[in-house]
Formats: sequence, C-alpha cells, structure tokens
Amino acid sequence: MLNEKDSLKLGQLIIELVDGTISDEKIAELNLKLQGSSEALDFYRDFMKNSVVLDRRIDVLLTGNTENLSPEYLRSLADLEGNAPAIELQCDLPLVEPESKPQPPIRSNSWVYVVLTSIAAVLMVLLFVYRMPSQYGVPVAELTDMMGAKWVKNQYQIDTGYRFISGSEKYRLKYGIAQLEFENGTVVTFEGPAEFQILASDMVELNYGRVFAKVSPEAYGFQVSTAGARIIDLGTEFGVQKTLYGSVELHVIKGKTCLISGSGDNKIDIDVTEDSALKLDNTTGRVDKVECDNGLFVRGIDSQQNLIWRGDSAPIAIANHSFERPDVGLNAEYVIDDWQINGSVGICCCGVADENILNHQGGNARYIDSNLVDLANCDGKQVAWLNTDVGTSAVLGLASKYNAGMSYELTVALAAAAWNEPDAGDQMQVQLCYRNGKELVIASCTTVKAEELNLSDGKDFIDYKVVINDVKPEDVFQGKNIFIRIVSTFKSVETEVGDWVIDNVRLNANNKAFSLKP
Repeated sequence: MLNEKDSLKLGQLIIELVDGTISDEKIAELNLKLQGSSEALDFYRDFMKNSVVLDRRIDVLLTGNTENLSPEYLRSLADLEGNAPAIELQCDLPLVEPESKPQPPIRSNSWVYVVLTSIAAVLMVLLFVYRMPSQYGVPVAELTDMMGAKWVKNQYQIDTGYRFISGSEKYRLKYGIAQLEFENGTVVTFEGPAEFQILASDMVELNYGRVFAKVSPEAYGFQVSTAGARIIDLGTEFGVQKTLYGSVELHVIKGKTCLISGSGDNKIDIDVTEDSALKLDNTTGRVDKVECDNGLFVRGIDSQQNLIWRGDSAPIAIANHSFERPDVGLNAEYVIDDWQINGSVGICCCGVADENILNHQGGNARYIDSNLVDLANCDGKQVAWLNTDVGTSAVLGLASKYNAGMSYELTVALAAAAWNEPDAGDQMQVQLCYRNGKELVIASCTTVKAEELNLSDGKDFIDYKVVINDVKPEDVFQGKNIFIRIVSTFKSVETEVGDWVIDNVRLNANNKAFSLKP
C-alpha cells in the first residue's frame, strides 16, 4: 500500500503532467513508478477519472450551478473522498510514454477546461494534504444552540459558540440536543445519546445516535457516513438513525439522497426520494422500506423559547397571548402586561357564558342577560380592546428571530366591540415586523375591514392570519427579532370612534409554506 509520502510525490508528478509543466526527467520518474507498482497505477487511474469529477464540483463552487451534478457524479465524488467502495474501471489506461517535448492534452472546446483541470489538480493536492494528520484542525462548524445537552467528561467545555474542527476527535453527546451550523450553511442537529465526528466541511460520520441535516445549496453532495453506509445529499433534508447494533435508518423529508453500502457484487446503491425511508441491516446487508417518520428527528431547537421542533408547525411562545394579565375583574383597564400600548388600548372582561356577567364596557358598566354579547370562542375570560383612532396600537417584541429557510404564521382572533362598534369602512392591520434602529418596519401584514367582522350580530371571534413564507438569507429581516403589531390604520368617519376586540394571538414556525386560507 502506498504510504503518505509516496502518495504525495506521485500526486505531484501527475499534477504536473495534467498541468503541462512536467519535465522529461519527471515523466521518466512517473513511468518508473507506474510500471513498478499496481497500486501506483490504480492511483493514476483514479486521479485521471476524478479530475473530471472535480471540474464539475468547481463549477458549483464558482457559479452555484448544481443542475449538472448528477447522482452518478456524487457517487464518484464519494469514492474520491474515500468514503465509499472504489468504482471499477471498464478499461485500462495506458502508461505515459516519454517524449522529447511532452504536450498536455487540451480539450477542443476552449481554454477554460485547461484552467479548470489545473484547479482540479490543486484541489487533489489539497485532498492529499487534508488526509495527512498533520493538517487536521480546520474549523468548519459552530455549535449554535443546545438544549439539555450533556457531553462526556473530557468534553465538558463544549458550549454555544464552540468551533468544531475537521477530522479531529470523536464527540460524544450523552443526552440532550446539539445544533451545529457549517460554514457552507448546512445545519445539522444531533440528538443524544450520539457519537459523531466532523470529517470535513461537507462530511459527518455518525457512529450511533440520530442526526438531521438541512443541506444548503452550496453544500450539495453533503455526506453522512456510518460504519456500514454512506448517505449522499442530492438537495435534501434528511435524518439518519444508527443503532449500536448496526442497523441504519434513512428518512428523507425533502428532496433526494443516495444510499451506498457494501462493495463488489454486494454493493447497494439506491436513490431515496422525498417522504421515503429505508432500513439497512449491516449484519446481513438487507435493505427494507419503512414508513417515513416525519416526527422521528429533532429538526431544530430554540433554547430561549424552550422549543424543540420535530417537523410539525412549532408554536412560538407569545407572552400574555390571550390578555389574562392583569386580572381586571369587572373593570376595563388601560394596560396590557408584556405588551407596549399606544393610545386608547386596554383589557376588559369577555363573554364567558356566565349566568350574570358576559361582557361589559369601561368602568363598571355591564351587559346582562338579553343585552349580552356572547363571544363564545373567547380564549380565557379577558380580551383586549383597541380604539379605531389611526395609530392606536399594541406591540409585542419576541426573543425569537426570523431564520432563513423558515416560514411564519401569525394568527389573531378579532371581533367588533358591541358596546362601541367600529364604523363600516374602518380598517386595522395585523403585522409581523422587525426593528430597524428605533423604527418598526413591516415584514408582512393583513388588513382587516370593520364590515368583515359581522357588525351588530357578531357572536364569535374571527381568525386573521399573517404569513411569511420561506425566509431568504438575503431578506433584510432575516436574523432579526420578531415583532407583532396590531394597529388601527383607517377611520372612515373622523368624528366617530369605535373599538376592535382582540384575543388569542398565536405564532407558528415551520420549514414548509403556510397557507393564508382559514
């Protein structure tokens, strides 16, 4: 077997050959190495084959174009990176014949190929160097969040902000959840007990436990390897579960992956598509289809909100969401705990099908029996009211932020106040905002008209939604804190003033788009 020194020297000779800078003496040296070692010849064959593979990966790095990255290409790349069985070549490659003035082969289409091949050669050297232990230690990922995480004793120092080093130690998460973000934008979430190793910026090894990967476009081809299998990303979100006893489960939530295992006649090479799952028994090599479990893997966490998300719409905590604080009893008070209010805004009692008191207006006035307004779907016993004067508002700032790749759905229950109805034509907005300096800026909003709220005969709250789908990294509000604002925006009759009634404010997050339909 070629040692590291011989591999590096042979690689340098081949690079000079491809690059057209090799001398007569070095061509002779290369021929001697190839003639004297079948391993060296195999090395040469692999390099010449994979130079094309690397050319295509360079195209992705330079242009971001992944359209031409076929599953076959990525399987070859897995072989190149040493994480899958070698691909059998269909023909022998001839030895290099010495010439007085060697000429490098040039593709007829353009000089660009020569440039790309040269870059590919440089990447090959980097690959050689990367595999040498002395070159380990490149930071490639950061621990962005943890929940209840307990690491083994000698890794107790790991905390949020910790930088994971490529190709270094194995990390053991005794229990809890750890979320990592790679420099290429890929986010992986480990659920303990788990043991893993960060092999490279696009490669993770899982010895046991669960991992969920949300792969960025820049990391197309990201791999999760286990002792008996390799999973290659083809533009996906997927989870891998590896047991101590050897079985591996792959669940593809979005996109497509490739599962590779074994070698030779026993080689398994299967494309696994969205909403599909496979279970591989490493002891027998048997692969079975299993039901894709959308809730099996932790896909994201938010330790500030004590939120663990497994795929369904995840509720984000809303302080005083149904306006139960402070308890105003039978009064109406111009205050809402946790919310910032501007203008005539406050809390009052709501209709709760009580024998006597079902609703009331400011002070101690009440609606009793036949005069009641029974808001039957009130959440709790209190609601907020908001005057129709333009600019009157209630604002709540959250610790949660708008995150790239996520969608957000705000739902607010609204009604017209029977004690002081808004005029037809009056309008208000429910808004999702972010802060730019001291100013609140609208990210998305829904306008509500008074006539939609069944004036005079309204009996129930009506839910209104505000949606932001698929936050992009380039969106100005990405990474900024979420603000909710409910505000009066238009009054049809300047001399008349009414009230809106507000209840049950909810906010959900998901990685799939929400619908505005009820």
